[in-house]
Amino acid sequence: MKRASFYLPVIFFAISFILLVLPGNELPKSKLFFNGFDKIVHILLFSVLTFLFCRPFKLASANNEVKSKWFVIITLGAIIYGALMEFVQLHFVPFRSFELGDILADTLGALSAFIYSRKTFLENKIKKVGPDRNR
Repeated sequence: MKRASFYLPVIFFAISFILLVLPGNELPKSKLFFNGFDKIVHILLFSVLTFLFCRPFKLASANNEVKSKWFVIITLGAIIYGALMEFVQLHFVPFRSFELGDILADTLGALSAFIYSRKTFLENKIKKVGPDRNR
C-alpha cells in the first residue's frame, strides 16, 4: 500500500478537526439550517472520514480478514475521535457544548461507512464445497 493513498484521508481529518474546533459564534447562522441539521453534518463528516481511511485497503494485498480488522480499528478510532472532540468542545472551544446526540451521530456515520466499506472493498469469495451434484 502506498503512503500517498492516505493523503486524502489525513487532509480530510485535518479539515474535520478545524470544523469541530471552530468557536460556536463562527458557525453560519441561517434559516436554511433546520433543527437537526447539525446531526446530519456529523453523520456525513464521520461517514466520509471512516470511508476515506478504509478506501486505501481496497487495493491492499492483505486478505479479507486483515482488511476487516483494519476496518474495525478505523471505525473504533473514528468513534473515539468523535467522542473526544465533544469533550474538547466542552472544555476548550468557546460557544460550543458537549452533546450526546453528536456522539451518536458520529457513531452512526462511522458505522455506516464501516458497513459500506466491508460490502464494497472486501472480495466476495464463493467457496465450492464439492462437485456439483445437479449434473
